[in-house]
Amino acid sequence: MEKRVFIYIDHIGNVLKRKTTDSSIIQSLPRAGDEVYDRVNNTSNSNVISGLVQRVQFDYLSGTVTIYVRIDV
Repeated sequence: MEKRVFIYIDHIGNVLKRKTTDSSIIQSLPRAGDEVYDRVNNTSNSNVISGLVQRVQFDYLSGTVTIYVRIDV
């Protein structure tokens, strides 16, 4: 299993939200320019946010992929 860290940032680089998930390496990985969606809270009636992937950073030693997502607020 790899660990994925999604970091949601605004247009000037401030971190708005950070989310860590575990997933299979076989699952697809977003690339720069892809649009991703997430829930603001992990409840069924929470708002959905979307943003564009700015960059993907790999750390092979720890098995972590960090995905930076830009959200226009």
